[in-house]
Amino acid sequence: MGKFYYGLVAMKQTLKTTLILGASTNEERYSYKALYKLRAANHPVYALGFREGALSGISIHTEHQVSWNDIDTVTLYLGPARQESYYDYLLTLKPRRIIFNPEQKM
Repeated sequence: MGKFYYGLVAMKQTLKTTLILGASTNEERYSYKALYKLRAANHPVYALGFREGALSGISIHTEHQVSWNDIDTVTLYLGPARQESYYDYLLTLKPRRIIFNPEQKM
């Protein structure tokens, strides 16, 4: 976390946590690119995918972890057929925003 100055008061910049749903270790996937860029910018990231793996020091889990909390943003990299089973789960997380893969339609 960095600091920036507004007037004479130092304000702490807080980085918000992102959950990547549909995370992959395949370099061709947009979920891979998103996770890589978020980590390069030191953003806290959780990764949930269909296969376990690791990327940029982040484990890709196949099930939700109890320790995951305070999720600000969820990004979905799933096709419409796989998205629907996650809708109720996403609502329980109470994220500030949910971003659907722009290539996918609901």
